[in-house]
Amino acid sequence: MRIYKLKYEHIKTNVILAVVAATVVGFLLGWLIFGIMLDGFYKANTTFYQGLMKVPPNFFAIFLSNLFWGILLVLIFERWTGIKSFGQGFIWGAVLEFLVIIGMDILFWGLMNLYTPQMVIVDVIANTVLGGIIGGITGWVLGMGKAKAMASCILNSCIYFQSLITLYRVNLPL
Repeated sequence: MRIYKLKYEHIKTNVILAVVAATVVGFLLGWLIFGIMLDGFYKANTTFYQGLMKVPPNFFAIFLSNLFWGILLVLIFERWTGIKSFGQGFIWGAVLEFLVIIGMDILFWGLMNLYTPQMVIVDVIANTVLGGIIGGITGWVLGMGKAKAMASCILNSCIYFQSLITLYRVNLPL
């Protein structure tokens, strides 16, 4: 049996960028969906008790969770399935997310008085959509050539930093 040794030269630029893209998209889109759009629904359909929720949440732990999900998707897409497009990534990202979330949500619903059945259904649907989008972005980045992936990354970084500079210029006293 051959054991695969990971060396630096084996890591492709678009693989690293796909992990970064999946992590950032998952973190930001998760915040938008669960932290803003569905916040009221989750509060209404979860049994709360003192100390259940961290205020504020541990954003570093949430970021790490998205990082490991991104690594898992890239590993599956790049090494085992060869997914290199948004469409294929969306489908398989949604399927993987659906299977993981429905398994965990039903387990939690069966073991704890934490969720209502409606919460389980909405959580599975919302996470499936989120997983599809993360998977789509991951597949899209993996399908880019090295030069195109780098150019896209540099362009997006320039746009991001330009918006930060503009934001800080507005707030700086003259």
